[in-house]
Amino acid sequence: MSVTQPEGPAVRLVFLHGFEPAEALAILRAAKTAVKDPENVAASMSTPTNLEWKVGDLVAHVAEEHAWFREHGSPKPD
Repeated sequence: MSVTQPEGPAVRLVFLHGFEPAEALAILRAAKTAVKDPENVAASMSTPTNLEWKVGDLVAHVAEEHAWFREHGSPKPD
């Protein structure tokens, strides 16, 4: 299965579930320091809604939001 992503480098995704906000931030910072292109690392926390999604749909959604954020400097409006 191929997940459609926005144009540009493939986004790598860290998906977190069950962590406190401070823990999640520490994990994301550690992940970004471990790779040579941290700008292509996106993160998502579980929500009641996204826990019901297929993984491919979640990855595509987060990749789209990540591309929006990189282009506009603020979260994508819903």
